[in-house]
Amino acid sequence: MFADNWKISVRQVRRLLILDIFGMSSLMLPGILSSLTGADGVFCLLLGMAGGMLLVWLMGKNLRNMEGETSRPEGCGQAGEQASQHIGRDYYQYMKDTVGELAGDIFMVFYYLYFLSLCGFVLYQATALVLTWLLPEGSYFWVSLLLLALAAYGTVRGIEGRARVYEIIFWFLGVPLLAMLLLALREVRPDYWTPVMYSGGWEFFSGGIGYLVFLLPLTAVLFLKPFCQNPGKLASCARWVLLGVTALNLLIYLILLGVFGQNTMGVLKRPVVTLMSMINIPGGFFTRQDVIMVSVWFFALFALMHTGVFQSTLILKELFHESGNRISMGISLVLAFASGIGFFRNRFLAELYGIYQKWVALPGMAVILLALLLVHRMKNRQGRKMEKGCDPKITPSGRGIRKKKALTLFFAVGAMGNFAGCASTELEHRSFPLAVGIDLQGEPEEDTAEEGFGENASQGQGGQKPGLVVSFDFPDLAQVSEKGNTVDTAMGLSLEGADMYHVEKAYENNTNRILDYNHMKAVVIGEPVFSDKERLRALLSAWEQREASARNTSLLVGKGSAAGILSLTEETEGSMGTYLEEMLESQKDFKQNKIATVGNLMNQWHNQDELLLIPVLEENGNRPVVGGYAAVSDFNYRGTLSVEDAMLAYLSQNLLEKFTCEISGNVVEISGIQVSLSIRREGELPLAEVKISGKGKLKTGQMNSYSEQRRLEKKLGEQLTADLAEAAGRLQEELGIDMTNSFISLGGQDRELYGIYQGQPDAYNGKVQQVFQVEVSMLNWE
Repeated sequence: MFADNWKISVRQVRRLLILDIFGMSSLMLPGILSSLTGADGVFCLLLGMAGGMLLVWLMGKNLRNMEGETSRPEGCGQAGEQASQHIGRDYYQYMKDTVGELAGDIFMVFYYLYFLSLCGFVLYQATALVLTWLLPEGSYFWVSLLLLALAAYGTVRGIEGRARVYEIIFWFLGVPLLAMLLLALREVRPDYWTPVMYSGGWEFFSGGIGYLVFLLPLTAVLFLKPFCQNPGKLASCARWVLLGVTALNLLIYLILLGVFGQNTMGVLKRPVVTLMSMINIPGGFFTRQDVIMVSVWFFALFALMHTGVFQSTLILKELFHESGNRISMGISLVLAFASGIGFFRNRFLAELYGIYQKWVALPGMAVILLALLLVHRMKNRQGRKMEKGCDPKITPSGRGIRKKKALTLFFAVGAMGNFAGCASTELEHRSFPLAVGIDLQGEPEEDTAEEGFGENASQGQGGQKPGLVVSFDFPDLAQVSEKGNTVDTAMGLSLEGADMYHVEKAYENNTNRILDYNHMKAVVIGEPVFSDKERLRALLSAWEQREASARNTSLLVGKGSAAGILSLTEETEGSMGTYLEEMLESQKDFKQNKIATVGNLMNQWHNQDELLLIPVLEENGNRPVVGGYAAVSDFNYRGTLSVEDAMLAYLSQNLLEKFTCEISGNVVEISGIQVSLSIRREGELPLAEVKISGKGKLKTGQMNSYSEQRRLEKKLGEQLTADLAEAAGRLQEELGIDMTNSFISLGGQDRELYGIYQGQPDAYNGKVQQVFQVEVSMLNWE
């Protein structure tokens, strides 16, 4: 039975609604808005919030009308008294008494179809989330069935128990989420937030409508009146929920846009969950916290799915005047399960559901609320009394009425099939590579890597593309389990295949284990693979399809052969993956521990708007060392920079914590580096002016007087300015790159120039003039 004891507080309603709306909107909306409007998605959220405020206003007016109709009509007897009490508490009765029984039933059918389809779609999304991040080898059939069983149990137990449970876990979900979002601010690049107000009017409108669609579960407030302690505050509660969820979505959208960029965020399935895998927690206590953070969206989606079950059951119960709720709930659960299976099997249904939400559900909700409000006002003005209040047939029953409504409701029920799934693989049947090296089959020709990306750069003999040779570096788990600690020797294995899929299948077929990349530290790509644009794109596409794979895995280029780099384990004391991770983290000159990641290259692939420098490893004394940096611009491999040129490029981009240089035989360490960039038009060409300031400290030598300090500061500034200008001009001429990476900031600096060079980073990089100004203040450490 539904609990009807008025024990749900407004606070509990507010938290339920926040979970209902936040889960689905934060999971799906960022990708939708990014594809439509890019940085202008922020304004779409505000536009959608304005529409949501209008919707809440209509709901509030109708709730007030329901509250005001609790008086008993005269001369109606006991039936009239029951009707008057019901009018003040029940949205269904309010609709029937306002627009008539037939229209009221039609409106209820409309609401039922909305909440039922919402339940099925959210069931599909929640099950997909579980199968992607928690049970990758589970069965869709059994996972969705279990979720519906839990929702059914919660519905039978009553809404109070559900509200109390989510009130308890609300802060257990909210506090970690806010903490992770604050940590993610360190990864944000504000340049991705520009340009703004660059989208067309239709894109703005579509984005605003898109957000408004995710706010439709707020209409559940209309049905919660009988279960709320203070129903007069429900409209105010909905307004606060709308403001709070919008603020949270704005924060998440800005963070996601600043981390991924417009194009990358548009192709990610669940960008906010992907973000969780990229956040580095101080101290390194958790390396895959994204799996833990998935629980936030799992519980939020389950709350929304449970709302769909509860509301559809409640509506069907009212329509059929059922004394209990078991039959109504059973019918709703079966239909929700069938629709979830349909979404899983057929992508077209998901697209059709989006059309239904935007062009049927949203306008239908608004029309119903507006019609109820207008008709109610007309009746009040004309002084009419509701004739239905004295009708003794308040609760009609009978098989004829039930059959008629059943024909209206159940217009199509598809047959359901079972989905078989694999059992979860035990830990001892998994292999955890700590590093992966990717090469081409056969010996690469000389100078292959210097030719840059090419669509046919890796064509083999006879025009056939050579396959891949993938080398794995992982510890011996058997020895780990026996000794209880990490082993000192690593195991290596190389396999060949046409692509990564065939390589992984070859591994599974030749061993009793499957590959699990959740603990991988580094990916090393051989130069021949890295110079093949088509091959590299295929690798990134395969990686992107593994939604649970960590994007913050370190990315490196192996000079000549990646397998040769991974084989240098004799002097590295254990796993090469662990060694490479420690080597990169020990470089304290950088503001970030990881210089380049797989996610950075994916952003370059989709956005193609910045310069990416990737460390190139080479052998030195049987150890891998960074011997240069591979430059990628506009997703084209331009060549390799020397370490000195790369450090100057990092300095001009404000990516260094410290910079060391030599002047007049003295070594100076510059810290507290601050860089400002301004772009303007100089004649017909863009001009990027970079100003660098910092604090200098002598590491060798000494200053004996203030005048000597001033001379050193002046000479240091002039030398660094000249070095930066010389390197920038040479790299622009030889490799066609802009060392300052100013194109990414163009949209926020000069809208006119952005309009000229939009989508043409190569043209901009070839024409931009770079001007540098360096000021270093020497510190007196004596």
